[in-house]
Amino acid sequence: MATDNSVIQKYFDILEDTLKENSLFNNPTRIFNCDETGLPLNPKSLKVVSGRGAKNVSQITGEGKSQITVLACTCAAGVPLPPFVIFDRKTFNDQLMVGEIPGTLYGSSPNGWISRELFLYWFRKLFLTSVPRVRPLLLLMDGHSTHYGPDLIKIAAEEQILIFVLPPNTTHLTQPLDKGCFGPLKTAWKAVCHEFCTKNPGRVVTRYDFSVLFADAWRRSMTQRNIASGFEVTGICPFNRNAIKTGNDKQETISRSLFVLLVTSCEPSLKSQLSNQVVDII
Repeated sequence: MATDNSVIQKYFDILEDTLKENSLFNNPTRIFNCDETGLPLNPKSLKVVSGRGAKNVSQITGEGKSQITVLACTCAAGVPLPPFVIFDRKTFNDQLMVGEIPGTLYGSSPNGWISRELFLYWFRKLFLTSVPRVRPLLLLMDGHSTHYGPDLIKIAAEEQILIFVLPPNTTHLTQPLDKGCFGPLKTAWKAVCHEFCTKNPGRVVTRYDFSVLFADAWRRSMTQRNIASGFEVTGICPFNRNAIKTGNDKQETISRSLFVLLVTSCEPSLKSQLSNQVVDII
């Protein structure tokens, strides 16, 4: 129901009005998207090559189920802001920054997850200091409770930052970072962890290895092409309300195709009777 075509089209109606009213229509340098993702220190292994018939194939693994949260923000022009990295610890050690991406902002929480306070900290310390001074700007994000609070709304209004909430349960279709960057980022993260373990037999990835490995994965995945593609396939920039194909659209297309196939395989006498119906359906 969340991805019904009527819901998606209503979203595009509101988005189009917002873009036009604020002179942001197809203006990629002023349209942003932010979201967070988790990178485990022990990612699922790549495929392992072993002898035929081997029953017990060994592999090196990392530190249990610990993961680091990364908040990314990109603009439709294909440029990423520095990441916001949140470690799962109460205190922060400067050694965790070794090999970092320049400009990276850090936070910490007991479970490594983002909170309302941490998101506000990112908004004030990184987002507002990294984006162009021209106003207004559009920031698209999901409706998670950690992204909102009175202080954030007040500051955003003062800074002329338009907070645009994506429809609930649709971010797998509407969020540029999900469509263009996070998949390649997680693939690159698995690859760099695998390469690390291969080059360092007997070692596992720890929090103190994270920054340098993450910097490699970030550069491989957060490319201008991937970022711009995410905004394009979601129909945000360039604006295209027909970019998103919902399950209902696909099902309708399949039904039409099956009906046409059925008619074209009928006896000639029956085919002539149904031909007009096929034209009407198409």
